[in-house]
Amino acid sequence: MRQNIRIMLLIGLIAVLITNSACQATPAQDVVVNKSDDFFEKLTESTDAFYAAPDTVEQQANIHGLDIKFNAKVVMPISTGFRVVEIEQTHFTIDDCKRFMDYFEPGATWIQQPVDTKADVRYRMFRIENSSRFEEYEKKEYRRTYVDELEVAPESVEFVPANMDTFSESKVTPIWSLHEDGSRSFFSMRLSGDNALYKRSVESGIYQRDNFSTRDIEYNDFNEDPSISETAALKIAQKAMDDLHLAPELTLLSAEKGIAYQFREPVARGWLLMYTRMNGGLQAPYDFFGYVVWDASPAPSHVGPWDQEALLVFVDDEGIYCFDLRGAGREVKKLYDNVQLLPFSELLERIQAQLVYQHSYHDESIESVEVQVNKISLVSSLIDIADQPGYGLLIPSWKVEYRLTLTYKDKEAGTDELDLSTMFNAVDGSYIEPRKTRDIE
Repeated sequence: MRQNIRIMLLIGLIAVLITNSACQATPAQDVVVNKSDDFFEKLTESTDAFYAAPDTVEQQANIHGLDIKFNAKVVMPISTGFRVVEIEQTHFTIDDCKRFMDYFEPGATWIQQPVDTKADVRYRMFRIENSSRFEEYEKKEYRRTYVDELEVAPESVEFVPANMDTFSESKVTPIWSLHEDGSRSFFSMRLSGDNALYKRSVESGIYQRDNFSTRDIEYNDFNEDPSISETAALKIAQKAMDDLHLAPELTLLSAEKGIAYQFREPVARGWLLMYTRMNGGLQAPYDFFGYVVWDASPAPSHVGPWDQEALLVFVDDEGIYCFDLRGAGREVKKLYDNVQLLPFSELLERIQAQLVYQHSYHDESIESVEVQVNKISLVSSLIDIADQPGYGLLIPSWKVEYRLTLTYKDKEAGTDELDLSTMFNAVDGSYIEPRKTRDIE
């Protein structure tokens, strides 16, 4: 039995890590270096912009019972130099809050969190009962809770206005704006924080086709094209980025069809665009899922100084439906134009050893473990600087993508397959994890 792990791209939700909780062996030779801040001291400018790497890697080994197979494409983007850049974390101010609010909903009356009235509860139940997209068991569950919800809901409410004093440095502040049709838009930000989120309709969720299996009714919704072109959507998103004075280094990473659903019915079709930071031709990835943390290996030499930076924009024919800015920062200064990278042959040793740390030993229910390395890409990663909170270094790094296959002794259990990735500092080859912070320790 193969277990399909589907990556879900849910706007405004925090990703849950896939973790490996097995016992772990130590490789015979410790080739994974954790150099800590010695790495910074050894950075030197290089005059050689050429880096020798093969187009593909094909090799295999069995170490501590772990089958490691490389059938990997090596991706080397065209780069203007392997730059190291200092980044400062953004700290949003009251003026930033007002700027975002006025941009997305000019002249709107913002309120604090509204309470559902009896009419709201009845409408929600009506939509569910009359939808062909809910199974009968789901409707039954809603009926079970409906009576209690209706009983506690008020007949009417008086909305509490939200103003600039509503925002706080201690927590994320959510506010709402009421529309004439009864829908509510949503905005949230924390003073001195680095995240901002706007959604035209808070009652909806935004999805792309990969969130569904072919058996799901929503899967075929994506056969219909949005009425807005991808090019037009990109222009709208770029204008918003310029108008809001976001970092010019934020560059398009992906563009996919997106649909906003309410009560599982499509309410908006458009383009879901993701932007991350570019550094001399090397772009930072963004991962919601698909990576392990270091419970089964020595801690990484560096982690992220704050949450991953990304901008997700959903654009339909009415304009921006959702604008989700995460982990924002600004470039302070360029420290190096071109640093020397670890030779590729030595990098492969680091990769192999780290995979052994993470996956070689397992519980008694598993018969065998196989790692199939499929892709090795040169990217950028933002890592922490010791004793300098609020600052990080954007460095060249390697993202190693692989499939982990677990075969169980119980034949009925079959196998599990997980698509994962691990990151390495391209300068010294040490294991890094820029997608998480030290808070996880």
